[in-house]
Amino acid sequence: MDKNIDQKEIHTRATNKAHSKIYFLKEDIQRTMQEIANGSDDGRISIELLEKSLNSYKRDLKTWKYILNLIYNNEPESDEYELLNQLQSKYEDK
Repeated sequence: MDKNIDQKEIHTRATNKAHSKIYFLKEDIQRTMQEIANGSDDGRISIELLEKSLNSYKRDLKTWKYILNLIYNNEPESDEYELLNQLQSKYEDK
């Protein structure tokens, strides 16, 4: 790995990582909610375990949103955070 990575590249990579993690956590939340609604399709995973997983995904989502907020607050002139936050909020559960 290049030891001369600049601050802008680190910022970009951190932002991309946070957005990716948030996206996949939302997918996990939706999938798990569907599995709970369907009563655990194959019966191998208990509803209780699915609910614990769902709570864990939701906590992780809050954590990654917080991290993303910190990343964007480190760059106050960026309007990109607000736009991406609005787009992500559009798909969140009510």
